[in-house]
Amino acid sequence: MPAYSGMIDLSSVGSSAQVNGAIFLQISPSIPAGSGTWNSFLKLQAKTTTNEMGYNTNGSVPNSDKNKGLKEGKAIQVGNIPILIYGGVAYREFCLDVSQNNSGFLSLDQLKFHLANTGNKVGYPNSELGPAIFDLSVTGNWIKMKDRNPGNGRADLAVLIPSSLFGSDNAKYVYLFSELGANCNADNGYEEWGIGTGGTLIPEPATLAILGLGAAVIATRRKK
Repeated sequence: MPAYSGMIDLSSVGSSAQVNGAIFLQISPSIPAGSGTWNSFLKLQAKTTTNEMGYNTNGSVPNSDKNKGLKEGKAIQVGNIPILIYGGVAYREFCLDVSQNNSGFLSLDQLKFHLANTGNKVGYPNSELGPAIFDLSVTGNWIKMKDRNPGNGRADLAVLIPSSLFGSDNAKYVYLFSELGANCNADNGYEEWGIGTGGTLIPEPATLAILGLGAAVIATRRKK
């Protein structure tokens, strides 16, 4: 897959991209709608602006972060995130549910992952988290998405982060920070980050690149 810098358009059905070692897929999961139907750990919703940002934690979130759009979050550990095998490579699978009106478009402007020994860190940036193990926007990248799967709890984007970046300690806590709506404004309900279900995706990347099957393969997987 090509290298990217700037806007990456994943708003069309079946679109996909590899960015800084991670794989991003537009998806259409065959699950019922509803926030309670999947394992979400972070909800973001724009309040006084058209963008929203926040991070997951078990800590008591300050109002300054709530005002930026952090609606709800909870801590997750490395061991909570299923491993997905894709092209012979192990990834940790995360999913994003987009909830938009009007054009339906929304931008993912920042996405960073950090590790920590405890799950109650608050404030971002936070020096206690250390450097990000993954950073989408380090080369100016941002992703254009579209709300193609109506209803909360039905993901629109799968994000596969190399499992090697998380190390071997399953007890470490994973902090996801994201900003949405800076380039394509947030105009509706809340967005949700959740974890995937793991397994093995079929077909693998070489076939996917030829056929453009990002939307289909996410639901076609072998369980371990």
